[in-house]
Amino acid sequence: MSVISGKDGNLTIDGVQACPVTNIRLAKTSDNQVYCANDTGGRNRRVPGVKDASGSFHVNDTVCPVDEGDVVTIVVHNGSGLNNETIDAIIDKIEEEIDITGGGIVGWDIDFSGTVVTPVCSSSSST
Repeated sequence: MSVISGKDGNLTIDGVQACPVTNIRLAKTSDNQVYCANDTGGRNRRVPGVKDASGSFHVNDTVCPVDEGDVVTIVVHNGSGLNNETIDAIIDKIEEEIDITGGGIVGWDIDFSGTVVTPVCSSSSST
């Protein structure tokens, strides 16, 4: 397994590259269900549950590229040139960061949730 740097990563929103993005986070989850039955020997077993995705990104720009409640397609590129994650997303929360004391760059922290349309890490097994 090789290791890659995120320095070449980027993000597009509805086909337009968001710039300058400084950080991207994507979390994919499965609400796995636990059960115990007369054939489990007193042990819990699990079955795959409903899948979900959420994440955030930080962009430094004079205007925020999205509004809360927007329905967008987000494509996350990890920088390898191989892996892209496409998410049908809804913008959940936007926080503007204004550093008055230090005079830092104005930025936007944007949270989203949605459905992964083209997963990078997928299982080839079926149940």
